Amino acid sequence: MRGCPLFALASEMGPQEPAIEVKSRELVDHHVTYYTTALRDALEDGLIEPADVKQTASTLFCFIEGSLTLARIRNDLGPVIGIRSGIRTICCLTPKGLKAWPR
Repeated sequence: MRGCPLFALASEMGPQEPAIEVKSRELVDHHVTYYTTALRDALEDGLIEPADVKQTASTLFCFIEGSLTLARIRNDLGPVIGIRSGIRTICCLTPKGLKAWPR
């Protein structure tokens, strides 16, 4: 199972190469901003419970990337299979959000 090239490069080369470290941070920030926007939209639509969307976005990003990394370490898709239910838990979906959640 392949891992995230961003994490592999950033963790191996980031401490030694400042340009890689800066670009890696930019990419992570971009992902977290995307999740923040999506969560803010979901909050406005009543799909999730009120929460600090920026913190939730950061937690969501770490959970997804951590699950992918764990799957790679174990060479097992089990952690990836659990991502869906973990996202529901982290985002605190409302009953309306659960109904809208894709099957």
